[in-house]
Amino acid sequence: MHLSILGLALAEAAICFGAPFLAMELRFLGNVDPETKSDFFWGAVVFSLSMLTSMTAMGLYAAQQRARTGGTVLRLVGASVVAFLVLAVVVYLFPNVSFGRGVLGWTILVALTGCLIVRMLFMHTISEDALKRRVLVYGAGQRAEAFMQLRRRTDRRGFVVTGFVRAGEDQVLVPPQQQIDIDGRKLYDVVRDLGVTEVVVAVDDRRKQFPVDELLNCRLRGVN
Repeated sequence: MHLSILGLALAEAAICFGAPFLAMELRFLGNVDPETKSDFFWGAVVFSLSMLTSMTAMGLYAAQQRARTGGTVLRLVGASVVAFLVLAVVVYLFPNVSFGRGVLGWTILVALTGCLIVRMLFMHTISEDALKRRVLVYGAGQRAEAFMQLRRRTDRRGFVVTGFVRAGEDQVLVPPQQQIDIDGRKLYDVVRDLGVTEVVVAVDDRRKQFPVDELLNCRLRGVN
Protein backbone atom coordinates (compact mmCIF):
# COMPACT_ATOMS: atom_id res chain seq x y z
CA MET A 1 0.00 0.00 0.00
CA HIS A 2 1.22 3.50 -0.88
CA LEU A 3 2.40 5.31 2.27
CA SER A 4 0.11 8.25 1.61
CA ILE A 5 -2.88 5.89 1.31
CA LEU A 6 -1.85 4.22 4.56
CA GLY A 7 -1.74 7.62 6.26
CA LEU A 8 -5.21 8.41 4.91
CA ALA A 9 -6.55 5.10 6.22
CA LEU A 10 -5.10 5.72 9.70
CA ALA A 11 -6.55 9.24 9.81
CA GLU A 12 -10.00 8.00 8.80
CA ALA A 13 -9.80 5.12 11.27
CA ALA A 14 -9.21 7.66 14.06
CA ILE A 15 -12.13 9.78 12.83
CA CYS A 16 -14.51 6.82 12.66
CA PHE A 17 -13.47 5.58 16.10
CA GLY A 18 -13.88 9.02 17.66
CA ALA A 19 -17.15 9.80 15.86
CA PRO A 20 -19.44 7.99 18.38
CA PHE A 21 -17.89 9.83 21.33
CA LEU A 22 -18.20 13.23 19.66
CA ALA A 23 -21.73 12.28 18.62
CA MET A 24 -22.62 11.67 22.27
CA GLU A 25 -21.32 15.09 23.22
CA LEU A 26 -23.40 16.70 20.48
CA ARG A 27 -26.49 14.63 21.24
CA PHE A 28 -26.49 15.35 24.98
CA LEU A 29 -24.81 18.79 24.81
CA GLY A 30 -21.82 17.64 26.85
CA ASN A 31 -23.86 16.14 29.71
CA VAL A 32 -22.53 12.62 29.34
CA ASP A 33 -21.75 10.27 32.19
CA PRO A 34 -18.13 8.96 31.98
CA GLU A 35 -19.46 5.43 32.49
CA THR A 36 -21.68 5.85 29.45
CA LYS A 37 -18.66 6.78 27.37
CA SER A 38 -16.84 3.61 28.41
CA ASP A 39 -19.89 1.55 27.43
CA PHE A 40 -19.58 2.91 23.89
CA PHE A 41 -16.02 1.66 23.43
CA TRP A 42 -16.79 -1.64 21.69
CA GLY A 43 -19.53 -0.03 19.66
CA ALA A 44 -16.99 2.50 18.42
CA VAL A 45 -14.57 -0.33 17.57
CA VAL A 46 -17.22 -2.18 15.56
CA PHE A 47 -18.32 0.99 13.76
CA SER A 48 -14.78 2.04 12.80
CA LEU A 49 -13.80 -1.44 11.61
CA SER A 50 -17.01 -1.73 9.59
CA MET A 51 -16.41 1.66 7.98
CA LEU A 52 -12.81 0.87 7.07
CA THR A 53 -13.71 -2.55 5.67
CA SER A 54 -16.56 -1.11 3.63
CA MET A 55 -14.46 1.76 2.28
CA THR A 56 -11.72 -0.70 1.30
CA ALA A 57 -14.24 -2.91 -0.50
CA MET A 58 -15.56 0.13 -2.38
CA GLY A 59 -12.11 1.04 -3.64
CA LEU A 60 -11.60 4.15 -1.53
CA TYR A 61 -8.11 2.99 -0.59
CA ALA A 62 -7.06 1.88 -4.05
CA ALA A 63 -3.72 3.28 -5.13
CA GLN A 64 -5.27 4.65 -8.33
CA GLN A 65 -8.05 7.00 -7.27
CA ARG A 66 -10.40 7.71 -10.19
CA ALA A 67 -13.54 8.88 -8.39
CA ARG A 68 -14.24 12.58 -8.12
CA THR A 69 -15.99 14.34 -5.22
CA GLY A 70 -19.47 13.10 -6.11
CA GLY A 71 -18.34 9.50 -6.47
CA THR A 72 -16.37 9.70 -3.22
CA VAL A 73 -19.40 10.99 -1.33
CA LEU A 74 -21.59 8.18 -2.70
CA ARG A 75 -19.04 5.57 -1.67
CA LEU A 76 -18.74 7.06 1.81
CA VAL A 77 -22.52 7.01 2.17
CA GLY A 78 -22.56 3.39 1.04
CA ALA A 79 -19.87 2.51 3.58
CA SER A 80 -21.92 4.22 6.31
CA VAL A 81 -24.99 2.17 5.41
CA VAL A 82 -22.97 -1.04 5.64
CA ALA A 83 -21.44 0.04 8.96
CA PHE A 84 -24.92 0.82 10.30
CA LEU A 85 -26.21 -2.63 9.33
CA VAL A 86 -23.19 -4.41 10.81
CA LEU A 87 -23.48 -2.42 14.04
CA ALA A 88 -27.20 -3.16 14.28
CA VAL A 89 -26.54 -6.90 13.98
CA VAL A 90 -23.72 -6.81 16.54
CA VAL A 91 -25.80 -4.86 19.06
CA TYR A 92 -28.66 -7.31 18.59
CA LEU A 93 -26.42 -10.39 19.02
CA PHE A 94 -24.30 -8.94 21.82
CA PRO A 95 -26.44 -6.80 24.16
CA ASN A 96 -23.34 -5.80 26.16
CA VAL A 97 -22.20 -3.76 23.14
CA SER A 98 -23.91 -0.48 23.92
CA PHE A 99 -24.83 1.97 21.17
CA GLY A 100 -27.81 4.25 21.56
CA ARG A 101 -30.00 4.65 18.50
CA GLY A 102 -30.29 8.38 19.09
CA VAL A 103 -26.53 8.76 18.80
CA LEU A 104 -26.19 6.74 15.62
CA GLY A 105 -27.39 9.48 13.28
CA TRP A 106 -24.92 11.95 14.76
CA THR A 107 -22.17 9.32 14.54
CA ILE A 108 -22.69 8.77 10.83
CA LEU A 109 -22.88 12.53 10.18
CA VAL A 110 -19.65 13.18 12.10
CA ALA A 111 -17.84 10.27 10.41
CA LEU A 112 -18.98 11.28 6.92
CA THR A 113 -18.06 14.92 7.43
CA GLY A 114 -14.67 14.12 8.96
CA CYS A 115 -13.71 11.56 6.31
CA LEU A 116 -14.81 13.85 3.48
CA ILE A 117 -12.78 16.78 4.84
CA VAL A 118 -9.69 14.58 5.27
CA ARG A 119 -10.08 13.22 1.75
CA MET A 120 -10.41 16.66 0.19
CA LEU A 121 -7.26 17.78 2.02
CA PHE A 122 -5.54 14.58 0.93
CA MET A 123 -6.41 15.05 -2.74
CA HIS A 124 -5.25 18.67 -2.71
CA THR A 125 -2.00 17.84 -0.90
CA ILE A 126 -0.84 14.71 -2.71
CA SER A 127 0.28 15.01 -6.31
CA GLU A 128 -2.33 13.51 -8.62
CA ASP A 129 0.34 11.64 -10.60
CA ALA A 130 1.66 10.00 -7.42
CA LEU A 131 -1.47 7.84 -7.22
CA LYS A 132 -1.67 6.93 -10.89
CA ARG A 133 -0.44 3.75 -12.55
CA ARG A 134 2.99 4.28 -14.09
CA VAL A 135 2.86 2.78 -17.56
CA LEU A 136 5.74 1.83 -19.83
CA VAL A 137 4.81 1.19 -23.47
CA TYR A 138 6.80 -1.57 -25.20
CA GLY A 139 6.77 -0.45 -28.81
CA ALA A 140 7.28 2.80 -30.68
CA GLY A 141 5.56 2.15 -34.01
CA GLN A 142 1.99 2.41 -35.27
CA ARG A 143 0.34 0.78 -32.25
CA ALA A 144 2.31 2.98 -29.88
CA GLU A 145 1.35 6.05 -31.91
CA ALA A 146 -2.31 5.04 -31.63
CA PHE A 147 -1.86 4.73 -27.87
CA MET A 148 -0.59 8.32 -27.82
CA GLN A 149 -3.82 9.53 -29.44
CA LEU A 150 -5.77 9.02 -26.22
CA ARG A 151 -6.86 12.58 -25.73
CA ARG A 152 -9.96 12.33 -23.58
CA ARG A 153 -9.39 13.23 -19.96
CA THR A 154 -11.07 10.02 -18.79
CA ASP A 155 -8.65 7.97 -20.91
CA ARG A 156 -5.62 9.35 -19.08
CA ARG A 157 -7.14 9.79 -15.65
CA GLY A 158 -5.80 6.59 -14.15
CA PHE A 159 -2.26 6.43 -15.51
CA VAL A 160 0.84 8.37 -16.55
CA VAL A 161 3.10 7.21 -19.39
CA THR A 162 6.76 7.02 -18.40
CA GLY A 163 7.98 6.43 -21.95
CA PHE A 164 8.18 4.17 -25.00
CA VAL A 165 10.71 1.40 -25.64
CA ARG A 166 11.43 0.53 -29.25
CA ALA A 167 10.66 -3.10 -30.08
CA GLY A 168 13.20 -4.64 -32.45
CA GLU A 169 13.06 -3.09 -35.92
CA ASP A 170 9.70 -1.34 -35.46
CA GLN A 171 9.38 1.94 -37.29
CA VAL A 172 9.71 4.74 -34.72
CA LEU A 173 6.69 7.07 -34.76
CA VAL A 174 6.73 8.50 -31.24
CA PRO A 175 8.58 11.75 -30.40
CA PRO A 176 12.28 11.31 -29.47
CA GLN A 177 11.78 12.91 -26.04
CA GLN A 178 9.36 10.13 -25.12
CA GLN A 179 11.58 7.28 -26.22
CA ILE A 180 13.59 5.31 -23.68
CA ASP A 181 16.91 3.80 -24.73
CA ILE A 182 17.37 0.63 -22.70
CA ASP A 183 21.07 0.37 -23.66
CA GLY A 184 21.08 -3.43 -23.66
CA ARG A 185 19.44 -3.68 -20.24
CA LYS A 186 16.75 -6.18 -19.39
CA LEU A 187 13.20 -4.87 -19.61
CA TYR A 188 12.60 -5.46 -15.90
CA ASP A 189 15.65 -3.37 -15.01
CA VAL A 190 14.12 -0.43 -16.89
CA VAL A 191 10.74 -1.06 -15.25
CA ARG A 192 12.30 -1.13 -11.78
CA ASP A 193 14.39 2.01 -12.32
CA LEU A 194 11.38 4.00 -13.55
CA GLY A 195 9.00 2.72 -10.86
CA VAL A 196 6.69 1.29 -13.53
CA THR A 197 3.62 -0.63 -12.37
CA GLU A 198 2.24 -1.70 -15.75
CA VAL A 199 3.67 -2.55 -19.17
CA VAL A 200 1.53 -2.03 -22.27
CA VAL A 201 2.60 -4.13 -25.25
CA ALA A 202 2.22 -2.12 -28.45
CA VAL A 203 4.37 -4.17 -30.84
CA ASP A 204 3.45 -3.95 -34.52
CA ASP A 205 4.62 -7.47 -35.44
CA ARG A 206 4.20 -9.79 -32.46
CA ARG A 207 5.36 -12.85 -34.39
CA LYS A 208 8.92 -11.51 -34.58
CA GLN A 209 9.30 -9.11 -31.68
CA PHE A 210 7.16 -10.36 -28.80
CA PRO A 211 9.47 -10.53 -25.73
CA VAL A 212 7.82 -13.44 -23.97
CA ASP A 213 10.64 -14.16 -21.51
CA GLU A 214 11.13 -10.54 -20.47
CA LEU A 215 7.41 -9.89 -20.05
CA LEU A 216 7.04 -13.09 -18.04
CA ASN A 217 9.90 -11.98 -15.80
CA CYS A 218 8.13 -8.64 -15.20
CA ARG A 219 4.84 -10.41 -14.48
CA LEU A 220 6.45 -12.78 -11.97
CA ARG A 221 7.88 -9.76 -10.17
CA GLY A 222 4.45 -8.16 -9.73
CA VAL A 223 4.26 -5.89 -12.78
CA ASN A 224 0.97 -5.99 -14.67
